[in-house]
Formats: sequence, structure tokens, C-alpha cells
Amino acid sequence: MFNAASAGASAFASLQSEERDGVAGQRRSRALRGADAYGKVRAEGYELVNAGCIFIAEQPRIGGGRDDLRARLAETMGVEAHRIGVDATTTDRLGFTGRGEGPSTQAVVLLER
Repeated sequence: MFNAASAGASAFASLQSEERDGVAGQRRSRALRGADAYGKVRAEGYELVNAGCIFIAEQPRIGGGRDDLRARLAETMGVEAHRIGVDATTTDRLGFTGRGEGPSTQAVVLLER
């Protein structure tokens, strides 16, 4: 099954500072693996209706980068950007995301055959 969360985390990471090219490059490769998984889903006769992606982190805020993120996710998956919803939240400083140890993602997708 397509792992939109993995692809979303990679696209989110690529919006961060270019000074981390090595890390961002690794995360972009994970996004490509996610797109490959979606290719397998398509091969089984399914198409994406829509996807809701939620990014959970204290920092960075996605703010104005939301449309760029949506466009990158859509491009990676080969779908129209209006099919991708992007939201963000924090954990109010709870858990590993609250301590700033890394972001987390969740995604829900609707597929049709």
C-alpha cells in the first residue's frame, strides 16, 4: 500500500534549509520509494481520489510553504495538487516531536478502483 506519510515527510524535509542537502537527499529518496509504492497500487487498478496529510512538529512551521508542499507531494505521486490536503499541528511539547527530536506524519488516502 502507498505510504503517503513517508512521502509527506520527505517533501516536508525538502522545504527545510538547503544546508542539509545530504539529509534532504535521503528523505527525497524515501519520497521516491513512496511514489514507487503508489505505482504498484495503480498497477492493481486503484487511483487516488484524495489524500489528507498531517505534519506533526514543533518546528519548522509550514505556514506559507503549504502550497509548495502540496505541489511537491502531487508531483511525486503524479496526481493533481487539488487531490492533496496538507495540514500541520504540534504535540504541545509532548513526546519526541514535542522535544524537537523529529517530525511525525500521518496520512489518510481514499482510493477507488
